[in-house]
Amino acid sequence: MRNLSKQNRKKIFDLIKRDCTFVGSYDLEHSEESVLTYLPKPGTQIHKDVEEVRIIKNRKTGNWVESVVDVRWYYGMTCADAEMIERKYQCKSNK
Repeated sequence: MRNLSKQNRKKIFDLIKRDCTFVGSYDLEHSEESVLTYLPKPGTQIHKDVEEVRIIKNRKTGNWVESVVDVRWYYGMTCADAEMIERKYQCKSNK
């Protein structure tokens, strides 16, 4: 998972907010973090690439800490292809 600059993380998070629909959230036990689940909107590039996006959010600060995606696998796809998709949408705060 990549540690990106604040500006590049914001681009990814803005893309997720724009091209995905919020489904629900749950709190992690013994942690200050929540997990927000998003599903990509049909017809978007992210919908072609991933099935689900999860955002880890710090409840105290309200900041998004990390994004995690479930890659949409298709016939003939290689692990390298999946890794490229993950690198496109996944990021982690360096804080």
